[in-house]
Amino acid sequence: MTCNLPNSRRGLLASLVLFFFLGQQAATSSPVFEVFVGSCLRQSVDSSIMQTIAAQDPDMLLMLGDNVYGDDEDAKLTKLAAAYEMAKANVDWSAFRDVQAIWDDHDFGRNDGGSDYPHKAAAKDLFLSFFNVPADDPRRQRAGLYTEFTRQIGAVSVQFILLDTRSFRAPLKKAGWLERSRYRRYAPDDSREKTMLGDAQWKWLAGALAQPADVRVVASSIQILARDHGFEKWHNFPRERTRLLDMIGARAGGAVVLLSGDRHFSAFYHDAEADEGRGLVEMTSSSLNIPWLDADEQDALQTGPLYAKTGSFGVLRIEPEARKVRLQIRDGANNTVSEKTVAIPKD
Repeated sequence: MTCNLPNSRRGLLASLVLFFFLGQQAATSSPVFEVFVGSCLRQSVDSSIMQTIAAQDPDMLLMLGDNVYGDDEDAKLTKLAAAYEMAKANVDWSAFRDVQAIWDDHDFGRNDGGSDYPHKAAAKDLFLSFFNVPADDPRRQRAGLYTEFTRQIGAVSVQFILLDTRSFRAPLKKAGWLERSRYRRYAPDDSREKTMLGDAQWKWLAGALAQPADVRVVASSIQILARDHGFEKWHNFPRERTRLLDMIGARAGGAVVLLSGDRHFSAFYHDAEADEGRGLVEMTSSSLNIPWLDADEQDALQTGPLYAKTGSFGVLRIEPEARKVRLQIRDGANNTVSEKTVAIPKD
């Protein structure tokens, strides 16, 4: 039988069918928010891994430091400025919908540098300019580059807390002559005077963690949980590490994911006793294009092997319907090499 509806009615019927179909799709599909995470991107080395990441069209790109390599002791910061110019030319940053970032030592301006680096204010200006940080952003009005923001993904609120482990960090304690080596540069320092974040940032962090959130992503350029290696890490100031973990434990609810870079390999860490026995998972995601091919390291809190065969990056898949955050380490060809899951509590 042939349908002889007038054209106007046919159009109305088609619109109703399409509206119903799209409504059913929206009702049955769940929002998934993907954050791709990376660090240690040397501007003078092949950066095609960034094209691989851009092709996945992530909801957010989160850079964890050493976003360029421009160590510079000259007040003019000519080397650091040139590093940013090369990074701008080598990567199509406009291909990413949302780029967020913190810095580490090599885009701060000094290898393993801290609060005594004299050109940190000028280096900060270069960072803010490169990442197009708005003029009214608090980072332009205060010392340091720490920041926090929230994204609503379906029924789940996700707070991103990006720490600045450079601007205020006290000097590191060098390892003793008998134990010092290429792989053991620093030793833990229990001094009460030593700080990682500085007073203002600690106060700010307490306020950030007091805000309600279903998931909190805490990003640090250097590793938080690892304790056994002799490079930069939070455990170089054990009191500060404990303070951070205690503050996270006292937060106003929500699951926690820890992120770090710096190490030139990617790996997972898990402290089952942290966070009042709920446990904490950290994903170290490094390096995008200069992996430490000979890396062979074990830490008491490391879970599974590290990955350094190619450049690598991390992925956070936030899945509100399933109430979980899926953490993945992927190689340079976008293959998943290891994975962990963090549950999102319902309360």
